[in-house]
Amino acid sequence: MDGLGNTDAWLEGIAPGKIADFAAEAGALDAAELRDYETGKLIALLACLVHAARQRARGDLARCSASGWPPS
Repeated sequence: MDGLGNTDAWLEGIAPGKIADFAAEAGALDAAELRDYETGKLIALLACLVHAARQRARGDLARCSASGWPPS
C-alpha cells in the first residue's frame, strides 16, 4: 500500500470524519457507479478509500505483532 504514496500527505487538513465518510462511500460503489462521478470527486473518494485500507492494514499488522504472530 505504501507504494501508492503517502496518503497522510494527500489528505492533510481534511477532517477524519470526512475521510471515513468518503472511504465508506467509495467502498460501497462498484466500478460502473464510480464512472458516474466527475474526476475530482472520484479522485477524492479513491484517495480516502486507499487511506482507509492503508490504516486498516497497519492496524492489522500491529495487532498480529502484539499477539506474537507469527510464531517463532
